[in-house]
Amino acid sequence: KSDVIPSGPTLTDDGSVFPVKLASLYVAAASSDRQAQLVQLRAARHPQIEAMLDNQLVGESHTGALMPRASLSANHQALVNAENADRAELYKLEAAEKNTTVDEVTLGYYLARLEHINKGTWVERYNKSTGSWEWFQWDQ
Repeated sequence: KSDVIPSGPTLTDDGSVFPVKLASLYVAAASSDRQAQLVQLRAARHPQIEAMLDNQLVGESHTGALMPRASLSANHQALVNAENADRAELYKLEAAEKNTTVDEVTLGYYLARLEHINKGTWVERYNKSTGSWEWFQWDQ
């Protein structure tokens, strides 16, 4: 029997490697299930979020969150809060899965959203001369 401890995922029944590796498989599966659930929740509210964006009630922030750009009703604010909470959780799960930072994942989602927004939607852009993010309405 070799005394060399294998590296990487190993399923053996001797020693502590087995429960740790098996547990990590369960965590990955649970994470994937939760990601799928978050995607479904967001898809269900997408028409309402899209309408809020089109009506300039909210904008897409570079932080990955929806930000109010007008006064919101209690129902609209609850919708924004739910969307932002689900987005934040999704970013964390994906960052852990890809072994990267939440900021990298967040920025990736922000840039991807810019490809699908309508003219007039509020978004943030980085102003190099001032070194800050500024709101503007998408004009493309």
